[in-house]
Amino acid sequence: MKRRLSANALPTRLVLGALIGSTSLLCGSLLCGVASADYINPPDWSGSSAFTHQSWSFAEPGNPVLADPGYVNPGGEPWAQRSHGQWRDDLGSQFDLDGNFVQQRQGGWYFEGPLLDYISTIDIPAADENLPPELWRSELWLQATLKTNSSSPQILLQAFDEFGEEFDLISGDVEFIGEDPLDGGTWAVATFAYSISGRPETATVRLAASLLGEDPSQSAPAEFFVIDQIDVDTRVIPESSVLVMLSGIVMLSLVVFFWRRQTA
Repeated sequence: MKRRLSANALPTRLVLGALIGSTSLLCGSLLCGVASADYINPPDWSGSSAFTHQSWSFAEPGNPVLADPGYVNPGGEPWAQRSHGQWRDDLGSQFDLDGNFVQQRQGGWYFEGPLLDYISTIDIPAADENLPPELWRSELWLQATLKTNSSSPQILLQAFDEFGEEFDLISGDVEFIGEDPLDGGTWAVATFAYSISGRPETATVRLAASLLGEDPSQSAPAEFFVIDQIDVDTRVIPESSVLVMLSGIVMLSLVVFFWRRQTA
């Protein structure tokens, strides 16, 4: 149903070609029958005081474009901007591998040819000001609903802080949710988790893909890439060393408390 890509196998660059060529092995009726692949199994971070959530469904044209209404981000307005491609209302159909129609997808960014870039800037609110930034760790969860007809697309997904320091990639998953027989495209949902030490004021997520143009010698059409939806969640948590230190302080306080009661 789903292949998990480990952080060791996925430093920052993801080659989807081999996986897309194996959709018949990876995509079963349960997975491909999902009516909407958007925002699947998000992390349970809403309890964090520094939690943010923002989605872009690209229902309307615009560049740059503000996140969909209802986003949660006390730190500011999250924006997405593209440097190539165009907005399209009709993104094609989604069928499962048995040929059953699932849904018609509408509103998204369409790219064709040798290169595309996707840039989204997300403001991460500051955490507890009583502790210095170096005692915190920032985490970012990214999910993208995509379609491509490329047999070996080179996909680059990265996250940076405001100083250009790259987030560490923790994990990556690719779920295949169907096909579009009309244009030969494969629908997939890519989910990635990132982490960085500190408490950056902003995070910049960059999605880029290298695609081949039209090949007249082989009568091959140009490769295309579609972004239907982007979802990003962030949170700020104490570093593990801080948690160990705080737990030690609590244990010490308990020991001192009980010792005083026994000697009182």
